[in-house]
Amino acid sequence: MNTTRAAAKTATKSLLDCPALHFNWGFRDARAEQSRGKVRDVSGHFDAAYADGYRAGLTATGTPIPANSPMFDGWG
Repeated sequence: MNTTRAAAKTATKSLLDCPALHFNWGFRDARAEQSRGKVRDVSGHFDAAYADGYRAGLTATGTPIPANSPMFDGWG
């Protein structure tokens, strides 16, 4: 196993480049910004996964998450 600093940087970079993570960031940002009354237009955003998550977050904000849903803990 390679434990050099370069290998650690590469591993970290690949985890941060995960589209699902970017989707989640967008989703969370949309919910937070909408609750503050400040929504952005992400139609030309450079990160498609983030923009998809942002749009999904805007849609989901009006729908309460049931307390017994596994999603509830992640966004509480």
